[in-house]
Amino acid sequence: MTGNYVYDADTNLFSNINVSAVGPTFPASSFTLDSLLLEWSDESHLDLVPDVADLTGYQDVYIALDGEMTNEGGTIRIDELTTYECYNAVCDDYSKIFEFDSFVTASVSVSEPSIFALIALGLVASLRRKVK
Repeated sequence: MTGNYVYDADTNLFSNINVSAVGPTFPASSFTLDSLLLEWSDESHLDLVPDVADLTGYQDVYIALDGEMTNEGGTIRIDELTTYECYNAVCDDYSKIFEFDSFVTASVSVSEPSIFALIALGLVASLRRKVK
């Protein structure tokens, strides 16, 4: 799986979800997940599904994180990733396809956006001081 999303910890809202999955999965070997089942998604869980009106026959990917997402940036290890097949439109009837609970992870830390603003302000201030 690869992709991205935006999470606002202050409001517990997700946006700009764009995740792709490739592998020996059902119903397809490549699919896009661009929506959430909100009742199963929060600061430490994501339940990703395709953005379709009827989820019958589609895949649901549930991700449990090893910590809570915040607005601070950084990385969080994935604890569990489970794939389900949805049996009805809202995917409250489903069966487990497979589950991963052992991961070898490589990650890149994400800086908090405000740090970049502080660095830019510092550079502008130092350049202005040199000009005077």
